[in-house]
Amino acid sequence: SVFRHLLIGFTFMLAIAGVAVGVITLHTPVSALPVPDTASATPAGPDAEELAARERGLSRGEERTPPPVISSDALQDRNELLAQQRKEARKAAKKAEEAEKRAAEEELRRTIKEDGYDPTEATSPREIGKQIAANKYGWTGSEWTCYDNLIMSESRWVVDATNPSSGAYGIPQSLPGDKMASEGADWRTNPATQIKWGLKYVKERYGTPCSAWSFKQGHNWY
Repeated sequence: SVFRHLLIGFTFMLAIAGVAVGVITLHTPVSALPVPDTASATPAGPDAEELAARERGLSRGEERTPPPVISSDALQDRNELLAQQRKEARKAAKKAEEAEKRAAEEELRRTIKEDGYDPTEATSPREIGKQIAANKYGWTGSEWTCYDNLIMSESRWVVDATNPSSGAYGIPQSLPGDKMASEGADWRTNPATQIKWGLKYVKERYGTPCSAWSFKQGHNWY
């Protein structure tokens, strides 16, 4: 019938239109397709101004933080502890100072015992000789006077005194001078070394300084 033919024709037209639409879709370029908005899809983070504002807020919060309050009892305990520590430090320093002083005194006593004189007091050859004569031999008073006279007549207590005729050398006028090396390698320059040798010589040769001085007066040598 006529209606049937019209229905078949309309269906055929729809089929042709569908094919045309598919062909157009297949040939559409990619650039023509819509691009998704990624900016709107990603949540936005804080910008620089917002971060700076946050930092300013934190700084103001730190400035507003009040300092810790120390109670009066805690403050008193701390002060007492500091005072006790200072007291103990002073005691320790005083104890160390006293120990150092005792050690120095002991060393000085040892030196005086070995060398016969106090190097902190005897600074000249004559003073050294006076102390050694007293500490080593007990020669004081008139005996010391005799020894002083003897040395004054020989060298006047000059360490490098040299007799131009005989070559006798030093405070005691040792002949030859290197005899004094028995008391020390520094016999040329050390007055104590020379004096020790000279006093020992008087002791062994004459017994006492006054005997040596008496001999010197009679013979012009000793």
